[in-house]
Amino acid sequence: MPCLSAQVTTNWLSNVSVSSTVVGQYGGLPYYYPPNATFFLSYRRQFDVFDEVPDQFAGGTNIYLFTVNSQYDAKDSVHLGLIKDNQAWTDPSGTLVVRQMTSTNRSAIVTLCRPEPGPEASFEKCNDFNDNDCDGLIGAGWDERRIQVV
Repeated sequence: MPCLSAQVTTNWLSNVSVSSTVVGQYGGLPYYYPPNATFFLSYRRQFDVFDEVPDQFAGGTNIYLFTVNSQYDAKDSVHLGLIKDNQAWTDPSGTLVVRQMTSTNRSAIVTLCRPEPGPEASFEKCNDFNDNDCDGLIGAGWDERRIQVV
């Protein structure tokens, strides 16, 4: 199977969660309405033979913006980017981080993370076994700071 997919809708956002300037950069409210924005994730492996998919769409996880109100809406999706192993993409509101951890020629491991407000600076947050700030690290930040201070 050359393509695996998933979708995430940012229904936790309000209509003022993202500045009007950024909404405009994504095509305006008809294309990017934060409370109903759907990001479609599609892993497309790289084929060396028999594949005419351009490089910017193959060999990683594609991220598309697709906002519709019903199945009858005729709107195009917007390709926002391609992430490969150890790369991340953050949505315009800063409340969704998509990270491709690793991949094979058949699949990819992708994480979705919603950062908690504020820095991950307390001992408790750095040792709760969660990636509270969505930097891809779990607890390592506290240990690194402590080692540097000592």
